[in-house]
Amino acid sequence: MKKIALMSFVVLNSLQVFAQPAAPKGFEWSPVWGLTDEFNGFLNRERWYNYHPGWPGRLPSLFKKPDSKGNNPNVFTTNGKLALRSTLHKDPKKVKNPLKDHWVNAAAVVSKNKAAGPGMYFEARIKASNLSMTSSFWFRLGNYSEIDVIEHVGNPSNRSKASQEFEYAANTHYYGQYREVPRLGKKWIMPKRGREVFHNFGMFWAQDGKELKFYYNGKQVMKIIPRRPLLEKLHMIFDTEVFPFAQAGVAKIGLPRVGHLKNNKFNTMLVEYVRTWSLQKKKKGKKELSLEEVNISGVDNNIAIKQNPIKDNFAIIEGTNDVDVELYNLQGETVPSRIQLGADEKSIIVDFDTSVVAGVYILKTASGKSLKIIKE
Repeated sequence: MKKIALMSFVVLNSLQVFAQPAAPKGFEWSPVWGLTDEFNGFLNRERWYNYHPGWPGRLPSLFKKPDSKGNNPNVFTTNGKLALRSTLHKDPKKVKNPLKDHWVNAAAVVSKNKAAGPGMYFEARIKASNLSMTSSFWFRLGNYSEIDVIEHVGNPSNRSKASQEFEYAANTHYYGQYREVPRLGKKWIMPKRGREVFHNFGMFWAQDGKELKFYYNGKQVMKIIPRRPLLEKLHMIFDTEVFPFAQAGVAKIGLPRVGHLKNNKFNTMLVEYVRTWSLQKKKKGKKELSLEEVNISGVDNNIAIKQNPIKDNFAIIEGTNDVDVELYNLQGETVPSRIQLGADEKSIIVDFDTSVVAGVYILKTASGKSLKIIKE
C-alpha cells in the first residue's frame, strides 16, 4: 500500500448559511444530490435543462431556447452563481399588442429529474432581478399540483404595487383532477427588497403532503395547508416571467422597462445555490473504525488538495477528474458533500456540507483511489 497523502482542509465559511429545520423524532436528513447545486463554474447539463421543456413561457415573454450547441445566452453561471437573464426580443412599439405579443426573452432552469416530493426540505439563496418581472423558485410538471416557494417582483413598473418589492409570496395551484380547486397562497414582508441582497428561501414539504412550511433565512415565517394533499413528485424550476395582467396570484405589476431589459445590472436573477434534503429513518449507531479497518488504498502522487479560491467552504482536488466519489467518516458512513467536475475538467470540486463537523474523512473514488482529509 502506498503512503496515504495527509492533507489539511480548513473550512472558513464566510457565507451566511442556514441549516434545514430539526428532523422529526426517529428521522434524519439525507442530501438529495439531484436537486442540489452550488453552480460553481458551470451548469450541470445532466442535472438541469437550461430552458423549460414543457412550457414556452408567459406572453409577452417567452423562455429563450438554447442554440444548436445547447448554449443559452440567457442562462449561465457567473462568479459561482446561476444567472437567469431577461432581455429584449423586439421593440414593444413594433408589435401589435405589447400585452400579448412576444417582445421579451425570459429565462428558465428546470431539473431533469422529477424528484421533488413530500418529506423534503428545499433551500435556495436568491437575489431577484431589478425588473418588473418575477424571479421565481417553484415546482410543477406533475398531474395536478404546483408549489411556488417564491414569486417575487423586483421592481414593478406599476408603482402602486411598489410594496411587492418586499413581499415573500408563496402559493399553491391545483390542476387536472383538482382544476376546480382555487389556489391558496401566503405572503410575508421581508426586511429588505428582493433585489437588494441575497435571501434564503426554504420550504419543508410534509411527508403526508398536508402541510407546507416556508422559511426565510432559516426561520419559519409562513405555513400553507394545501386544499388537497400534495403527494406527487414534481420538477424543480427557477424562472423569470412577465405578468401583463393580474393572474395566478400575481398583481398587475406593469410591463418591464426597455432600458432595464438592456441593462445587465438590472435584468438578471441570481441563484447562489440550491440545497435539498429528504427525511430518512435514523440508522443505528456504528462504532468508529480505525484507519486500518476503513481499508484505504493509496493515492497517486499527482493528486493533491488545495483550497478553492472562489468559496472557502470548497476544496479542489487536482490531478483527477473522477466525479464518481463518496466521502466517508470513520464509522464507514457517507458524509454530506457535493462533488462537481472542475471548470478545467482536470480536477474535482468537493463542497463539505455545513453540517459536517471537524474530523478525519476519507474520499474514495470508484477506481479504488482514496484521499484522507482532515477537516479542522
